[in-house]
Amino acid sequence: MHQASDLRPPTSPLLLYASPWTAPPWMKSNNDYTGIGYLLPEYYQLWADYLVRCSSRIRISQMNKITILITCRYFEEYDARGIQFWGMTAQNEPGHGRDFDLGFNCMGWNASAQRQFVEENLGPSLEAAGYGDLSLMIADEQRPFLPKWTREVFQSQGIKIGT
Repeated sequence: MHQASDLRPPTSPLLLYASPWTAPPWMKSNNDYTGIGYLLPEYYQLWADYLVRCSSRIRISQMNKITILITCRYFEEYDARGIQFWGMTAQNEPGHGRDFDLGFNCMGWNASAQRQFVEENLGPSLEAAGYGDLSLMIADEQRPFLPKWTREVFQSQGIKIGT
């Protein structure tokens, strides 16, 4: 990434964005990385925190209680190496895993569920971790879905359209 950045003119910074493909199987309705499946609503906040921090450890206590320890790392590790991100997608190709089963890592969303996730979980998690200036992209796949999807997501007062 540094080499790619060095090849660009100083007035034209390298713009990078992150794009999640799927949550761990245990967070999904189909308990699999691939296939038709969506993120279970009870894991929305955990997934948002994982996307922002992207590093977790599972600790099992003596009484077999599972605790998931999440540390703020993903964007911080890149920042420490002088690599900044311009933005991220809320989900890579959200129609895959909802409408299509193409046999690769995917996780389906519909527009209303993604709106709720962005407004109540991912947006606040990015803001709290100091990454509220990242551009958050939605509907990054099928153009036929774009008009309806964006209308539904942006009908919320808590989500603003930016550049």
